[in-house]
Amino acid sequence: MEEYRKKLKRSIILESIFALVSVAVIVISYMRADAMDPSEHAGSFFQGFQAGLFTVWAGVMFYGIFVSAKALGSREYLRKLYIKEHDERTIEICTKGQAKAYRTCIAVFMTAAVIAGYYNYIVFYTLVVVTAFSAVCGGVMKIITSRSL
Repeated sequence: MEEYRKKLKRSIILESIFALVSVAVIVISYMRADAMDPSEHAGSFFQGFQAGLFTVWAGVMFYGIFVSAKALGSREYLRKLYIKEHDERTIEICTKGQAKAYRTCIAVFMTAAVIAGYYNYIVFYTLVVVTAFSAVCGGVMKIITSRSL
């Protein structure tokens, strides 16, 4: 259990760094959006997309920090979280369903969309559509597989 405590402490540090970077990107996005000409519709959409994406990312990081801190403060909650994260059935389902590869692809698509927005809006819109389609397909597959279990 001590190893798991150390892992949670490391995750709090990493999540804090990611959350701070996300907040910085959000602030920069809003500062750049204020400086834009109102006729730059595509640019403002990109700024809003980027700010929204990093807002969600910061929220996920803050939630992770909250859960880890709560687990470090309560021995009972730490035990429950450890059992939940090391559940063999869930691990097997994720392995069989290639959930990690799916999540990685979604993250790569989102990152590529953010980067492409600086260079070409057509590529940006294409990547946003691909990401949305992948997320919908993944959600449908999750529903199908959860009903068959």
